[in-house]
Amino acid sequence: MSIGRRGDPIKAVSESPTQSDSAHVQRALRLGWAVAETFGRLRVYQPEYANKRHDPGELPRFSYSNGDLSGAQQLEVSYRRLVELTSALGLQPPNVPDLASLLEHGQPMAIDDELRRRVHRSLEAWSRSAWVQLNVRSAELGRAMTYGGSLADTYWYMAQPGTDAFLSGRQSVEALLRPHRLRRMQERMEELGAAFPAELCDAIGHSLGAWMFDRSKEHWVTAADWQAAGVEMEQNTPRTPTQQLHFNLFRQVRTWRDLLFEARQPLDYVSPGFRRRANLAAGTVTILMVLSVALLVGALVFGAFSLAGSYATSSRLAQQIGNELVEAISVFVSVASTLAILVAGLLARASRAVEQFDAWLESSIIRRTIRRQTIVPWNDLPRRASD
Repeated sequence: MSIGRRGDPIKAVSESPTQSDSAHVQRALRLGWAVAETFGRLRVYQPEYANKRHDPGELPRFSYSNGDLSGAQQLEVSYRRLVELTSALGLQPPNVPDLASLLEHGQPMAIDDELRRRVHRSLEAWSRSAWVQLNVRSAELGRAMTYGGSLADTYWYMAQPGTDAFLSGRQSVEALLRPHRLRRMQERMEELGAAFPAELCDAIGHSLGAWMFDRSKEHWVTAADWQAAGVEMEQNTPRTPTQQLHFNLFRQVRTWRDLLFEARQPLDYVSPGFRRRANLAAGTVTILMVLSVALLVGALVFGAFSLAGSYATSSRLAQQIGNELVEAISVFVSVASTLAILVAGLLARASRAVEQFDAWLESSIIRRTIRRQTIVPWNDLPRRASD
């Protein structure tokens, strides 16, 4: 604790991973994500209204309850999220008049390249200042903001399918999904693991590994149609292989965002019934393992005593024990007491080890299922025209 210039107490910055520190790290990562997503949505923005499929005379559901948002509303939500995160982190909110007008009117607006450039300049200057401030407070906060933006850029910085930039350059699918980059993102998620649930980092890291660019993805990206991609599809399929891969990546990034912003918890992807079955399976395996070890140890002890007994009866050891019975009993008592203490300690350690193994096995079963439920296959095919 130190004293400021006016006598106000200033709390020293602690490097220990407290609950408050974890919350700030989470917000810093979400802030980095929000900046990248906001401008990414602005790049592909189309002025349209939500709930088009509803009858014009029908009042639709509230958007927060079903996420039925137009491009304008999605952009608005993303920008509002950015502003609220800056407030939670004690930062100066961004000054972007063009986006602020969207919040005021809540209507679709016409966007041209000049407006995008103005917004980019404003967000670039502000985000760089915010990143510097977070770095001054804590290097971990600065890294978290960087990691969040980099993870979001995996989709939101990517060029649109059908353009030259999608196939080559810094905005290409190959550049943003290259194995070296995604492995680095996996390492970054592990680095921030203390601030997030372990299942969350594990799920995101696993899906990053599945999305690494390889020959199969390259084949889809360069295929002109489904026949060229080697897939039998109907003639009226709404998307080409390139567009479908891009759409699948959008679904994957949306899952990442839901996890990182706690719209869904990792355990939400696992039903309570499956968790009970996982607990039962782990307990059963643990009991069988303990019984197997007990039988093995019992067999070894029985064999050792049998060998000792056969040796004693076939030698002069019995006569010596008969002559020195009192001394043998005292030695036996001292050895037995020592063994009892040793066995008690080993049993206590074994009990803790068994409990840890049971918890680890149950956690592994659940994590495996969470991985499977939170990954969107890159080659997932269109299901229907409205997909």
